[in-house]
Amino acid sequence: VANYAPFEKSNFIHRFRFEHRALSTTLDKAYRLRYQLRTLHSWFSDSNLRFLLSDEVFFNLNTTAVAGPVSGFDQNRLVVGINYIWAKNLNSDIGYMYNHIKKPRSVENRDNHIFYYCLNANF
Repeated sequence: VANYAPFEKSNFIHRFRFEHRALSTTLDKAYRLRYQLRTLHSWFSDSNLRFLLSDEVFFNLNTTAVAGPVSGFDQNRLVVGINYIWAKNLNSDIGYMYNHIKKPRSVENRDNHIFYYCLNANF
C-alpha cells in the first residue's frame, strides 16, 4: 500500500487487543477482543495537520451470568477528526466519535455522539 499513489501521504495503523475483564455485575470473568483500524492522511507535505479516520470493533468472547456480557458483537467506535503533531513523540486528536453499544439484555441499544479529544505520547 505504501507505494500506491493515493495512499503515499497516508499512515495506516491497526491493533488487536485481548481483554480479560473482572466486572462488578458478575463473578464470572469476561473476555473481549478488540480490533482497531486507524488512518492518518497528511493534507500537505510540510504540515503537522492530518485527517483522522478510526474504527474500533469490540466482540465478547463468552457469555457470563445474568447481569454480564453476552458473546458476540459488543460495540463499535467510529472517529472522524483531525490529528495535530506537536512534537516528534507528541500529537493529539480532536473530532467526533459515534459509539454504538449493543445491549443484548435490554430492549434498546445505545447510540452515543461524543466530542472526542485524545493526547498521544510515544515513549
